[in-house]
Amino acid sequence: MLSTPKGITVERDTHFIIDTPENITATYKRQMLDLIDLGGQVKRVRAEPGIENAQLIGLTVYQTQVIATCCLKNPLHDYKQQIFKKAQASRSPDLYNVELGYITTHPDFEGEKYCQHLLKEFFFKISHLSMFATTRKPAMKHILEKYGFYQLGVRYGDQLDLELMLYEGAFG
Repeated sequence: MLSTPKGITVERDTHFIIDTPENITATYKRQMLDLIDLGGQVKRVRAEPGIENAQLIGLTVYQTQVIATCCLKNPLHDYKQQIFKKAQASRSPDLYNVELGYITTHPDFEGEKYCQHLLKEFFFKISHLSMFATTRKPAMKHILEKYGFYQLGVRYGDQLDLELMLYEGAFG
């Protein structure tokens, strides 16, 4: 076991990469897309441009395999407007310029807190920002709440299973 400079314990063959899309290798981006695709929450064809247009990508890499991901996305204006409208949110979407998304863990590594460790490291770089996230998974909602996100509005979507989560920024 090793500790990162922020005191997060990780396995010896595990490390974090937190960087802009242009500094992430094509191999890691492909593995990230594979992992997002495997999760079934977002279609690959939508995730690919989202990753390339992101502000920041976070990866947990075990040996040479991406096992957990997160991303600070630059959502399209129309998409953001639709999300807030569908959720009947009482706040203006214009207050939240970025979206935390593509949060996923490889099924072989679920339950080992790799994603939580990645988010903790990721938040050192983004906690000052006001942002939103959407989720349909109770476990992800619980994790987001640990970082100060809160649900706003109503459940929405085809199955009425999506929730809009907001974060006001550590200095907001």
